[in-house]
Amino acid sequence: MDYLSKKKEYIFLNNRKALVRVHVKQVSKQPYNIWVEGKSKNYRDCVALLNRTLVKFDPQLVPPIVVV
Repeated sequence: MDYLSKKKEYIFLNNRKALVRVHVKQVSKQPYNIWVEGKSKNYRDCVALLNRTLVKFDPQLVPPIVVV
């Protein structure tokens, strides 16, 4: 799994209505627009699971996916 130099910050509300900021990197060489917070095995496994699960969907119709 390769990571592009593209980096982003996503800001959202958690279930307690508190702001959460995550710094993510885009995963390259993937048919989908996937962003991950880290490079550990758990993140790699999650990206692999997404790639296996989303095969029936058109990559153009799937919104960006952020794995935190």
